Amino acid sequence: MLELLALQLNELATETPDSNLCLKGRDLDRIYEARDILIQNAANPPSLSELSRQVHLNEHKLTKG
Repeated sequence: MLELLALQLNELATETPDSNLCLKGRDLDRIYEARDILIQNAANPPSLSELSRQVHLNEHKLTKG
């Protein structure tokens, strides 16, 4: 799971600025918060719907991020 997370973060870091235009600053903050929750709970990660509730972001945006 951590390897997949690292790959996703690398992809985010290498994307052009225009590719993230649909995500606002606070949405990105919530995505990073979700990342932290996943890292802290790597042994027993929450489901997508539970994680989206915890960070107050809908599942579509969370998946996109």
